[in-house]
Amino acid sequence: AAPVVALAFHPHRALRGQCLSRALVQYALHRRDGVPARLVIGVRRGEVRATEPRAGIDAHAWIEEPGASLSSDYEPLLVVGAGR
Repeated sequence: AAPVVALAFHPHRALRGQCLSRALVQYALHRRDGVPARLVIGVRRGEVRATEPRAGIDAHAWIEEPGASLSSDYEPLLVVGAGR
């Protein structure tokens, strides 16, 4: 599912903050195909920049698949879907 999602979002790479929409589409494709996966939304402390309205906090959304060992510096806030 990840290659299909990457292809679908290819023309929009200039846009920031597309991880949530990408993760939602990828999660929906996994569910449709019966593949167990988890949708995870997390946050971390980011760099403080005067130009960023949400300076100091970064958020990210991603998909975790069974058996995949992912290390992340984001603290999960919401986890949806099948466990490992």
